[in-house]
Amino acid sequence: MKLCAKYSLFVLVLAAIFCGHSLFAMDPVIRNELYKEQVKCFDKVESIVNVTLASDTVITPSDTVSTYTADVAYLSGSYSYPIELEIQVHGAKPLYYGLYSTNASGTSIPDTGAGAVLMDVNGAKCVSDKHAKMIFYRRPNLSFSPGSDDAATTSATFIIRTLKDTEY
Repeated sequence: MKLCAKYSLFVLVLAAIFCGHSLFAMDPVIRNELYKEQVKCFDKVESIVNVTLASDTVITPSDTVSTYTADVAYLSGSYSYPIELEIQVHGAKPLYYGLYSTNASGTSIPDTGAGAVLMDVNGAKCVSDKHAKMIFYRRPNLSFSPGSDDAATTSATFIIRTLKDTEY
């Protein structure tokens, strides 16, 4: 029984060597076609928005006129989707986010009671120059705010990236 197991292991290793060698011996054009989807990354910067938000101010995808909104929006233009939204928070106070909505008094403000805290790429609160990344396959409907919990202001940078068209 042990002898059979040794031979089957030898055959598996030998097959792996031949299969691996054939992939490296492929024509470079064919290899590039295999990697085409892997090299796609969000490397075309479309817009950069720097904003300072008061505790009762919300930055939205495009609304800049409703009560409580910032005078800039983080989506300025039309983009080919998917897009990546990177948010870098520069202060010690985190941003909160929630679905963008308005009511009779103005734009709803995301905070601890009505929203979620923005987390960085490692799962910690996005504060002190850490950054969060979100990918959207259609137009986002999220608004961001420091929340109405205290009077602190928060500055942040919103970066929109799209996929760069790469030809081989």
